[in-house]
Amino acid sequence: MKKALLVACCLLPVACCLLLEVLLCGCSVIVHGDDVQCREDADCARFQDAVCRGNICVSRSSTTTSTGSAGCVGADGCYSCPPEQNDQFLNACTDAKCAKFDPNRLTKLTADGGLPQLP
Repeated sequence: MKKALLVACCLLPVACCLLLEVLLCGCSVIVHGDDVQCREDADCARFQDAVCRGNICVSRSSTTTSTGSAGCVGADGCYSCPPEQNDQFLNACTDAKCAKFDPNRLTKLTADGGLPQLP
């Protein structure tokens, strides 16, 4: 009885971890990972009420302002009007540029790239 309980207690966390991994990794199977999801609105017909913006299918309601005009969509599908709602802030157009990270700034790493031991 004790052996069966011990086995059950050990297998439960393993089973939970495997289930979590399947759930998290399953998205890569379900969601298309290409950079180009669509080229025109017709490519988004498989989604309910969606249009193509910046090669991504988005909800038609996310491309309109609170007054209903579609004039707030930037060239790459970003939200170009002054944002007022959370999704508008998240999708707001910016002039931000990507900058390559200089790994030479990390002066405290060990030779193999790992972290040093704590004192």
